[in-house]
Amino acid sequence: SILETSLSGFCQGGVELSAVATEPGATFTWTVDSDPLYSVSGESIRTTLSGTYTVTASNGDCDGLTASYSLSVTPQDLLSAYTILATEEVHLHGNAQVVNGGVGVLNTNEELKVHEASTIVGTTTFGIAPLFDITNGSVVTNQITGNPGITLPDFLVMPYGTMDVEVPENGFYQATGVAYHKVKLKKNATIVFTQDNVSMKEFETDDNSTVKFSGCTYLYIDKKMKMDKGTLFNPENFEVTAYVANSGKDKVEVKEGSVFNGNVYATGEIKAKGKEPKDGNP
Repeated sequence: SILETSLSGFCQGGVELSAVATEPGATFTWTVDSDPLYSVSGESIRTTLSGTYTVTASNGDCDGLTASYSLSVTPQDLLSAYTILATEEVHLHGNAQVVNGGVGVLNTNEELKVHEASTIVGTTTFGIAPLFDITNGSVVTNQITGNPGITLPDFLVMPYGTMDVEVPENGFYQATGVAYHKVKLKKNATIVFTQDNVSMKEFETDDNSTVKFSGCTYLYIDKKMKMDKGTLFNPENFEVTAYVANSGKDKVEVKEGSVFNGNVYATGEIKAKGKEPKDGNP
């Protein structure tokens, strides 16, 4: 048989399926909708995809025992399905485009505003909010009125240090420490974080900087996270999450031309800036 267990935290909405073997020492093969899952060889699998999962348990020369399980996953209940998720108003404008994932508003009576030819369009996209305000040629192809079935994970913090780091223009710095004060990259500079937990008070990059990681990483930023034009963040696409305890004027800001691969969990405002309009037209 197959046992389903719900996942929590950033895996919320996904499940773990576990095969219940009758004999010790069994080996397992999995399929979903009859397609082999070659990357899975153990007795359990974590997934966010709907389908019929089948596992075969074999032990030596004995015939394999097979069990199947039908799984249905609702995208709006899956935390990883969201590109943008906020407790209060979300405002897309100036030809902003969401081409993958959902945009959600958690609090009752808050709006999802989509203005100035902005779009939430794509096969996996959706917008879910108590209220919608869509104007000026904007489009949301999949509108769901209501609140996302999501509980935000615990917000994590880590004390920052006293060491300032400024990487000069065209320079390179390997950050082997775990606690910094202010980290600043000048134009075309590159930094590599080697630890899996790194804290700092402020993080800022100038144009065309590159921010790399040695593996999956948690960043803890106490005040401000600002990335200027053309910043390349996490090009290797590791699992990177930035916890930013910002408030007031201290924003998480990503300027035009930047590529950001990762997650941001912020207590304050997040601003992602697209291409500047010409002649006042979005």
